[in-house]
Amino acid sequence: MRILVDIDGVLAEQVPPALARYNAAQGTVYTKADIVTYNEPIGDTDISALIAAVDVEHMPVVRGARAAMKTLTEKHRVILVTARPGALMLATERWMMKHDIPFYGALTGIKDKARVVGDILIDDYTGHVNAFGVTGRKAILFDQPWNRNDKLHPLVTRCCGWSEVLETIREWEVMHP
Repeated sequence: MRILVDIDGVLAEQVPPALARYNAAQGTVYTKADIVTYNEPIGDTDISALIAAVDVEHMPVVRGARAAMKTLTEKHRVILVTARPGALMLATERWMMKHDIPFYGALTGIKDKARVVGDILIDDYTGHVNAFGVTGRKAILFDQPWNRNDKLHPLVTRCCGWSEVLETIREWEVMHP
């Protein structure tokens, strides 16, 4: 199978370093759990603006991502599909190598992931996974505080962490070998 995997919020933790930097500068104590929308207001800005200022090479890895990507790449073509601009691709590749996260290829600057050829999409943005489901393909919504209240297309499965992602893909493989 060709599995499409988002980076931010799925492989890389973009929110905690953004909040740490903001909290240190402002004397606040925001946590990832406080971010319940994609453009959550934070003081006089929003989380999207704070994330844009984070150095992608210093983002921590989402727990379980490294091992899961190794498992997936043993059997599938895993393509990174990210809205990150192409200018960040070299930094992104260095981050992937630094953390020993394998992948087959990468597409950057992708705004409409439903247009990308693939069998499964793993993403933390409900809009992307629901649009993918509308095309008749299965998708996994990687659970995050900012997507917990969102309604999902019937072909989208919410997974709380990488172990659930791997189990869901195994179940789909059994159903459709």
